[in-house]
Amino acid sequence: MKDAKAQARPTARSAGVRTVAVEVCLLLATILSLSVLLGMYYGWLAVGGALDYDHQIFIAIPALLLLGVAGLVWAFRVWSSLRGTRSWSWWTAAAPVVVLGALLVVVLFPRPGFDEARPQLEAIAREILTEPDGVRSGVEVGGLDISRVEQLGGAVYFIESDDSFGTTHGWIYSPEGYLDGQRHVGSIEHLGGPWYEFERSS
Repeated sequence: MKDAKAQARPTARSAGVRTVAVEVCLLLATILSLSVLLGMYYGWLAVGGALDYDHQIFIAIPALLLLGVAGLVWAFRVWSSLRGTRSWSWWTAAAPVVVLGALLVVVLFPRPGFDEARPQLEAIAREILTEPDGVRSGVEVGGLDISRVEQLGGAVYFIESDDSFGTTHGWIYSPEGYLDGQRHVGSIEHLGGPWYEFERSS
């Protein structure tokens, strides 16, 4: 009887070690994938945040796949715990806590967008309107990465670097209002004042 108990203790202990090891691996996979995705969202250079969309997607897809696999393994382990085939470990709660923390960071600290960059963009637009053939390339303002700024028909076009799926997106500064025929755009939205947001197929 004593021998049976002595043999059971190491077995239970090793099973517990394996459980914690798997949970730690899931946690590390979750942290790694979320770090890459957050880095790309905020434009961290260390994870290729400054790359164009075509290159970023090759970094984002493996991170999303890793996060998806970790999620499936986590769900299976939770299901096993609920069925009673595996003991519950507090390490199981670590991965979802990290995911919720990442979502909270994105909600509370969204990356700078057009509204934050608007005063600087307007200053650039006014400068370009005073130049005969105002064109600038590689302009970074706030959280916006502008590939090209050009003057056409009394308006200034800010073309964003991110050409997602063959779609060009940007903003137009037009003090005299948007004029049909200034440039072919698929859709345009008035943002208030002299500003418009446009999107067109590349």
